[in-house]
Amino acid sequence: MSVLNIWGLMALFAIPLVIFIHMLQRKSKKRFSSTLFLLNLEKIEQKAGSRIERLKNSRLLWLNLFTVLLLAILLLQLRSIQSQKVLKIAVVIDATASMQVFWKDGLDELIKELEKLSKETPYVDLKIMSSSLDERAIYSGANLEEAKLALQNYVPTRSDHDVKPALLRASTIVNELGLVVLVTDHDQKVPQFVQKLLIGKPLENIGFTGFSAKQNGKWFATIKNHATKDRTVSWQILSDEGKLIAEQSVSLKAGELKTIKGVFPPQKDRFILQLPDDPFQKDNRIYAVKPQVAPINLRMSGLSKNTRKSLVQFLQNIPEVHLESEEPDFFIRPITSIGQIGDKPGLYFLRQNTKAISGQVLALDHALVEGINWQGLDYWLPQKDLKNKKFFPILNLGNKSLLSLRETKSGPQIICHFEFDRKEIATSSSMMVFLFRCIQQTRYNKLAYQALNIETNSEIRFPALSGQTVSTQGINFLGNDLFRTETASNFFSISILVAGKPKTLVSGGTFYADASEGDLLKASSANEIEFDTNKITVVWEEGETFKNFLILLTLLILIYSWWWFEKKEQLKKVGGLT
Repeated sequence: MSVLNIWGLMALFAIPLVIFIHMLQRKSKKRFSSTLFLLNLEKIEQKAGSRIERLKNSRLLWLNLFTVLLLAILLLQLRSIQSQKVLKIAVVIDATASMQVFWKDGLDELIKELEKLSKETPYVDLKIMSSSLDERAIYSGANLEEAKLALQNYVPTRSDHDVKPALLRASTIVNELGLVVLVTDHDQKVPQFVQKLLIGKPLENIGFTGFSAKQNGKWFATIKNHATKDRTVSWQILSDEGKLIAEQSVSLKAGELKTIKGVFPPQKDRFILQLPDDPFQKDNRIYAVKPQVAPINLRMSGLSKNTRKSLVQFLQNIPEVHLESEEPDFFIRPITSIGQIGDKPGLYFLRQNTKAISGQVLALDHALVEGINWQGLDYWLPQKDLKNKKFFPILNLGNKSLLSLRETKSGPQIICHFEFDRKEIATSSSMMVFLFRCIQQTRYNKLAYQALNIETNSEIRFPALSGQTVSTQGINFLGNDLFRTETASNFFSISILVAGKPKTLVSGGTFYADASEGDLLKASSANEIEFDTNKITVVWEEGETFKNFLILLTLLILIYSWWWFEKKEQLKKVGGLT
């Protein structure tokens, strides 16, 4: 027994107050009369004041005192301390997509094991979580029926990943005293404290493992035979309505990966590539669209003939880059002051009074320069550099800036602090990769129609849609400019409101391409769950001591005291008249 509120004892000070009230007696005025009907009732009821007399024993007194004691007990918040044997179980479900094949039967096996474990102790604390830490907990509680319902609603969809972080998290949940169970379809190395429930079995599977398409309509898809023997399989091209357009077959050796190719059907910018049904459905369909990117209008000026010629040859290989357009989206030109940059994205370089400087080049943490080798080049820098607080350096040579960036809503603005108009610089692989990234970033920020093919359950950003009111179909909007494709292959679209009407700005198709998940030959079944009495922990719990009963009893006493007081007052009035 424990007390949570010691100040509840203050309620006992009400006992002297109750006693004092009961010692106060009303003193009535006496009137003598020979006949009763001559009396004035109002005068009889007049009081002559109060006086303190000896305490009289009465039922009402004891009821009042008992009520004070009950209130004191309630305010003290008495708690009973008792021990409870608990078996803590943390179940980690392998979230990889291959689990879908075995999940229905595996779920029944898991529930049976949990029912066995629940019979070992009066109470089970059950936590069920996904092996993918970015997913919410599947269940937390002690009711197996509710746990079963939660598991029936769970669908494993993730690609291959490491389950160890989830297992370590599960061990902290049970405080390393309970059971940690991994439910998976294939055997894998896990820490010693983990018990495994393998629910798979070896199966053969043939599925797609990748897809790509070009703007000219050519497409390429890879198929892998996850089997121990040679197979010949037919594949079909369907319209987006599901009508058969063409059908062919392909022969695959055991474990072979082969590429098939073709062109988009005439007058079609989308189609469905399909394999026959098998246990693993996710890799049997590809929803394909003809790629289309936002066009970029580029204008170059102030370059030497040789540099310009080399850049034109490079830029012509980038899809949808149009040179010397009237309304440019991207500039490549020299400047002498910051004010000459304007609001358009571009590469703006300095050229006057330069001298060659070499040394160690340091690239800062930014996607535009990440992974590019900038060493081994001679950089010609001006004697008087341009600096502006709105531009921050992304590439340095010692304490000097080589490239500075200002990010705008239209795309990146780059100040090239060295002489760009040198063939060995402008045509270097480092600068060409960097220039390509800048153009692509400008393309992403341009509000224009585009179509693309992407894997299922992938996050993708569309900066041009930031701040727009969007509506989606077949893709999930996560906020701002971030979207996630669905877990099943499909077509998707993203629209915005233009003049009050929806306008499609992005369309696409998705496909599943995780070859490791399609390999079901490694699946196996085993039950390594063993109960250990040492896993049962004793938990000390505090319980409320008859709180509801005491509250009810207090209310009944107060009601009875009120009734008794009214009855006594009525008796006093009758006594005064007799």
